[in-house]
Amino acid sequence: MAIPTVAFPDHNIDPLKKDEKWRLQFAKAIWSNFNSAMPNGSIFYSKAWRYSEIRDYAMNRQSVSKYKKELLPDDEADSSYMKISWEPRADGKVLRNIAVAKLKKTGFNILATPITSNAKDAEAEAYAKIKARILMRDALERQGSELADNALITRLPGEPEDLEELKMQVEFNPKLIRAKDIEESAQLVFYENNSEVILDGVAEDLVDFGVAVIKEDLDENNKVVFRKVSPDKFGCSYTEKPDFSDITYAFEVIPVKLSDLSKTFDENTMEMLKARAEGKNGNPTSFGDNTINENGYDIFKVEVMDVEFLSWNKRVTSENKDKNGNLRISKTDPKNDGKAGKGDNPKTYTGKTIEVVYKAKWIIGTDLIYDDGIAKNMKRTVNVKTMSKTSLSFHVFAANFHKMRATGMTEDMIPIIDDLNIATFKLRNFRNSMIPNGYDIDLDAIENVALGASGEVLSPKEVLALFTETGNLVSRRAGIAAGNINYKAIVPLENHVGQQLVALANDIIQSKNALREITGLNELTDGSTPNPKTLTTIANFANESTNNALYNMMNAKRKLTESVARGVVQRLQVAVRYGPYDGFNKDTGRHITVPQSIAHYDYDIMIEDKPSEEQRQIVYQMMLKDIEAGNVSHADVISIIYTNNLKAAAILLSHKVEKNKKNREKTAIANTMATAQAQMQSNQQAEMIKDQMAENEHQRSLQKLNVQKAWDYLIQEQKNHVQDNAVKTKAMVELSKAESQQVQEQPLPQEQEAPVEE
Repeated sequence: MAIPTVAFPDHNIDPLKKDEKWRLQFAKAIWSNFNSAMPNGSIFYSKAWRYSEIRDYAMNRQSVSKYKKELLPDDEADSSYMKISWEPRADGKVLRNIAVAKLKKTGFNILATPITSNAKDAEAEAYAKIKARILMRDALERQGSELADNALITRLPGEPEDLEELKMQVEFNPKLIRAKDIEESAQLVFYENNSEVILDGVAEDLVDFGVAVIKEDLDENNKVVFRKVSPDKFGCSYTEKPDFSDITYAFEVIPVKLSDLSKTFDENTMEMLKARAEGKNGNPTSFGDNTINENGYDIFKVEVMDVEFLSWNKRVTSENKDKNGNLRISKTDPKNDGKAGKGDNPKTYTGKTIEVVYKAKWIIGTDLIYDDGIAKNMKRTVNVKTMSKTSLSFHVFAANFHKMRATGMTEDMIPIIDDLNIATFKLRNFRNSMIPNGYDIDLDAIENVALGASGEVLSPKEVLALFTETGNLVSRRAGIAAGNINYKAIVPLENHVGQQLVALANDIIQSKNALREITGLNELTDGSTPNPKTLTTIANFANESTNNALYNMMNAKRKLTESVARGVVQRLQVAVRYGPYDGFNKDTGRHITVPQSIAHYDYDIMIEDKPSEEQRQIVYQMMLKDIEAGNVSHADVISIIYTNNLKAAAILLSHKVEKNKKNREKTAIANTMATAQAQMQSNQQAEMIKDQMAENEHQRSLQKLNVQKAWDYLIQEQKNHVQDNAVKTKAMVELSKAESQQVQEQPLPQEQEAPVEE
């Protein structure tokens, strides 16, 4: 069915473009322009038939009719081909799935940097707050104050532990410069929209079609949503940029039930739509009385073009001063643009062109549109110099793109897959129709063969039985092949089909190698038959070959994710103006509330690859070595393992190791000093003990000397006493003698005893 040519309407009409006919003409013009001005079969909706065929090849469900047409050009009933299996080989599907799997494994982290002029002040303020908290907490901990555990200064999740870690974060992982709040908020939106499934679908579209499309929006519940758009249902204006950043319109063809349209249009219009839908776009030609819905509105569907396009409006503001001399600025009628103010306090009118997005849902082939008008919640920057610009809700990126043509890896593989299957079907046919090797037997040579003394004659059948059982052939040569010394009664026959089979097998091998060259996959990178003896250098080259072949698609997925993340952030900035926005963030494992402050800045959104398993193993191996060396504690290990960002985990590991090393050095120095002090004290104590012992020894010596002197003195005294006693005794004796003599001279009275000296 020919599509009529419709011209685009003029943008310079009613400044607010309230006329529905203007939007209807725009929708028709977009449909006409896309279907007529684009290169035939170039991309998207105009290539829908080709996308369906490509996806069939990707699933190994392609039609075999063209194979039969090539192998049976005259449609003759070839019994040998009729007996073969027409199931296509799955080599292409296997390699395609491996390529898709490699793309699916690539994940990304969202990095946001505030770029408005006031962001630097906010960054300095955030840095100062964290630094002040750390200093205050350290001071209170040194004092042993209970205030160190106060909620106002206690360490928050993810906050640096000390000034050294804060410095490392700023230098190597500047989360103060990166807006951590907006990054977590974007992660929240990605989690709520099940982004992993969406990006898996993007990977398949990039491999099969070479292009992928995502649409984001703000729904009626004030939630940011996005979804994958099938390329065969999408269309846009002409562009030569692979990121489609300069397109002025984009649409998606969606099937809509008549029951949904009945809420908008009257009964006569609905009957007209049903009549147009009968027998088209998969609709039945009629419906029976046993259907659920009497009018069939739940059965019939129509194609609707959900379109967005860029235009511009005039925004006029008036400026004047109130009675207090204050400047007042307010919106005014666009018709006032260019007018001159009058009176003592004249108004100044200023007009500015604002880029806007208009939307409409057009029932294709009719004059009916609905849900149309200026789009709500348009994405704009905070910067006044660029806030007049906006963009569409669609995000598109092509891996291999040139002048509205894009091809995917699967599409490039189709000719090779066809050659592979043709060779396979021929091989199957040869196997079925192949005649086995046989023998050319000369019956005259094996007739009347006599064996044994009795002259027993063997029949030809018996001769052949002897030949097949023993390999010995008894034949008659004389008179049959006179002069031919090379004569043989039985000659083997070869059918020479083996060479053809080898040629077909080589064709299959060449086709498989060609598929590997297109995908860049090999025995090492697809994991099919890796050689354990392969050198590391060779393995690296093999991986590099695969990475080069898949780079365009991986880069397309990365750029598309980055574009979606940028749109999500702008939608979040709009959403927080309507009220609180919160939810559960899977990556952080906690419930978060999107801060209102994100609406104050513009952000530069970047994407970094999530770490590979090899990179994770490097960090883990480093950590194991540090554990063995005693550089990290069990608490440090837990905090590092459960850090989602590997870069942050590596920085945290480095910080913990350096900090623990310094602590160990301080402890070692303190232990050394304590040991030295203890040794000194021990030495001092030993000296004191030694001095005390010497003093004690001296005292004991003095005591011994005193005792000895006292003993000598006592002995001398004793001696003196003894001598005195002796003297006294002698004197007494002498005295006694003298007295005795005197007594003798003068006799004593009777019975009177002499006195005894005691």
